This record gives sequence, structure tokens and C-alpha cells, in this order.
Amino acid sequence: MKNKVAKRVGIFAGCLLMGISGYTYLRNIATDNAPEFNQTQVVVGKDTISMQQFYDNLTYENSGWQYTDKNGNSLNVDSLCDVSKRDSVAHAYIKSVQLSEKIDTVHVSYDENCDYMYRIGNLDSLPNMPSMGIHEYNLLRIREFVADTQELQDAINVYNDKYNCTRRHEYQHYLNMKSGMRNWNSYPTKYVECCLDEVSANIAQCLEQRRNYVKHNRDLNYVTNRFKFYKDAVWDGAVYPRIGKISEDELKFIANGVFDAWMHDKYELYEERNFERTRYYLQNAPYMATQDNKKAHDETMRKIFNINGYDFWKYISVREQEIYDMIPKHHKNIYTYLRHKKYKQMTYIDKMEEYKYENGEKAFKKKLAENYFKAKIISLTGKDK
Repeated sequence: MKNKVAKRVGIFAGCLLMGISGYTYLRNIATDNAPEFNQTQVVVGKDTISMQQFYDNLTYENSGWQYTDKNGNSLNVDSLCDVSKRDSVAHAYIKSVQLSEKIDTVHVSYDENCDYMYRIGNLDSLPNMPSMGIHEYNLLRIREFVADTQELQDAINVYNDKYNCTRRHEYQHYLNMKSGMRNWNSYPTKYVECCLDEVSANIAQCLEQRRNYVKHNRDLNYVTNRFKFYKDAVWDGAVYPRIGKISEDELKFIANGVFDAWMHDKYELYEERNFERTRYYLQNAPYMATQDNKKAHDETMRKIFNINGYDFWKYISVREQEIYDMIPKHHKNIYTYLRHKKYKQMTYIDKMEEYKYENGEKAFKKKLAENYFKAKIISLTGKDK
């Protein structure tokens, strides 16, 4: 590449030696390209510069084309135009997230109609049961339900972590976040991933209830009706949980049973929130990041479905199309609109990345070299203003 650069510089010098005709040729190149180079904005990190300034600060080294910012930092152009690397940089902060835990006490009593009423701190007289747990980025919140009578306490104990294994469910969400749940992908795929995040957390929760069942002398009270399919199978003798390694047959049964139960009991409840969650995760994603990336999807799902050292993805992967098929048409329409909006908002770097994606690495590097020399001609003819 260095030889090519030297050759082009030589051509340029030769044109100057040709006199007026050579200079006119170069000036025409500058005149034709200067408006675009001077008026087109390029955003690199927090800096907004002109396309001319971008190429003025470009150099070719052994590692490829390098851009030097105003602070003297050298940035590889291939990396700037690589959405997977941009994705990694954008979500690098997640690696350092430290988890805090908090327990909220929920007071439960009967109202005049003998219906449950809930109170959390200053929020009293809540007719609907609050969530048993929440994962909020760096906070894991668990709800402990406390009743004013023993009879009522016995009835609501099933909602507490001792039986429900709420913490294990929410902790899996934290692990999944660390494994790439916030990484970019297409809107439909990210929506499916949000749903599968819930399936993953439910599998972890089911395994924890299974562990408690074995640990407490096979007391079925430790398997709640949240996993009724599993509780019934244990009761009927179709499944016999043992200490030690879980058999492949039981793993497959748990994977499919949890998936079926979540789709039947929880999908509609989570449909709108996962739609909004998808929009939130992709709000800052560039257009090219919303291309469907099957490889990245599989890599993330393999991580979040590696639960307690067991591979559940081999069973869940053959079921995920069922979620794709359930995405509402009006959500798909909004996703299409949002993606088109990102296309219209593409920056120069985004367009160069699209060019590389559509034309290949060789054509991309050729384009950079051509623009680099156009910028040099614009600068040498004084049209870089």
C-alpha cells in the first residue's frame, strides 16, 4: 500500500510539472469535490468535523488507515467502520457493573371483602400483588411478603424467595445483561432475545426450585405452581430428580416445559414491555447495527442459556421461531419505521460502513485512498475553506 501511496504522490507531482494543463486538471478535481468535502460533517467519537478535515488527518500505516483526533489519539478507520467493534465499545461499561441487592418488605392483609391488600413503604392499599423481584441494571430487588396473621402468612409464603427462588431468577437477568443482552441486533431479533431472557431466568429459577426440593427431603412444597408442569411430573413419577448431574432427558423436559409455560402464561404480559425494552436497547444503535446478525444472536443466546453449566440453547434454539411468529404486526410496522428513520439519519461513518458491507473490504480501502488524494488536491489548491 505504501508503494501505491508513493506512486500516486508521484503522479500528482508529475501533473504539476506538466504546467498549466496539469494544474487545471487538478483544480477541476478540487472544484468538483470541494463542496462535498467541506460541507459534509463527520462525527468521530465526540468530535464533529468536516469530511475534508477527516481526510486531512488520515495516514496510512502498517496497521491500515489511521485517523488522528484533535487530542493526538490514533483511531483505526476499519474499527470506526466496524459495527461489531462499535457495539463492543458502546457496551464496554457493562463489564464493570457491580450488583447491589435490596430486600423490600411487603405487608399483606385482608380488606373488608377478604381480598389481599399490599403495602410497600409509603405505598399502601395496593389491590394487585407487586412483582416478587426486579433486576434494575445494578440493583437486584427482592420482595419479602409479611402477613399480619399466621394463617395469611402460610398462604403467601409461596411468594417469598424461600420457595419461589426469586433471587435466582433476577440474578440470571443480571448474568444475561453481562453476557450481551444489551448488544445491538435487528429489532425483531432483539425483541425475541428479550423474550428469551425471561425464558432463561425461568429455567434458572426452575433449577433452583428443583435443587431445594432435593435438598429438603423431596418436599414438593419447594416446587411452586409457577412450574406446575414439573411439579406434576415429579408427583406422577415421570421425573425423578436426583442429586448430581441432571440427565439430558430431564434437561430437555425442563427446557421445553418452561418455554411452553412462559409462552402460555407470560407472553402477553411481557409483549408490550419487551417491545419497549427493544426500542430502548436500540435507541442509540446506528443503522448498520440493526441488520439481522444471526451469528451475534447465537453467540449471545449460547451464553445466556448456559445455566449452571448446562447447555439449554440446543433445546430452546429450535423453539425461538415461535416467538418470531408471535410478534404483532403493528410492532413490526413500528420497527420498520424506526429502522428507516435510522437510515435517514446515517452519518458519514455509517455510510462508509454500509459501503464496506455492500462492496467488500478491497473496494472500501480503495475508496478511502481515492478520497484521501482528493482531499490532498483540495488542500493544495486552496479550496479547503
